[in-house]
Amino acid sequence: MLKYRYCATNVVHQETGRPSTAHSVGKLVRGADGGCRRRPVLALLAALVALPTAACGETPGPSSEAINAYVQREAGTAPTLDNSAPTVMAASAGGSDAANALEPAVPPTPQTVPRAPVARRVQVTVERGVDLYDSDTGPGETDAYVVLDYEGHRFESSVVEGELNPVWGDSFVFDVRPGGVLTVSLLDEDTLASDDKLGIVSQPIEPLSIGESQELWLSFRGGEMGKVLLTVTGIRRDAPGDRRR
Repeated sequence: MLKYRYCATNVVHQETGRPSTAHSVGKLVRGADGGCRRRPVLALLAALVALPTAACGETPGPSSEAINAYVQREAGTAPTLDNSAPTVMAASAGGSDAANALEPAVPPTPQTVPRAPVARRVQVTVERGVDLYDSDTGPGETDAYVVLDYEGHRFESSVVEGELNPVWGDSFVFDVRPGGVLTVSLLDEDTLASDDKLGIVSQPIEPLSIGESQELWLSFRGGEMGKVLLTVTGIRRDAPGDRRR
């Protein structure tokens, strides 16, 4: 059976004189008494680390760091790898994309929608009346009509005869200015006498954009004389003005 001798950190074959492989350390060897036994690996390696490497003049063996690592593995004390390291590396390897994914989302800046130009001309439509007062002797004899006055201009609707809930549908176009006030009069036409005035209301015209419309319900004398609905629409300045249709 082959024999091995131990010199410093190398295991030398007795017949060939060549260093044996590292895994030969700790294998069964034949002792002086001819029996086979296993040399204690940990104690042997610890002794080998303490001896000078150049004691035998052979080729240098494993470094002390490698032997210490081997001893730690055999003793079960070798450091373990941190499984979280690859995760950290993967996060850093992501570059700017990974960093952007962790950043809080920034809400987009709201875009201001430009408003249409303010209309300098409007179209006022006298739509209808509701529950008008019967000022004549006979029931349903009120012949109602509406008069609009604005900045010196006067517009008069058609007359709906014998109706307490008349529908006119007359439209008037005129220019407006900031702060202008529209005066609306509700009257009952009489043939033999002067017309009866059922009520009068003053209504400021709010600024409107071109194409924007606004409904106005006007109550006469607190509603005792009825209500009238007007529709005001902002239109272009080049639309025909001061007309009735």
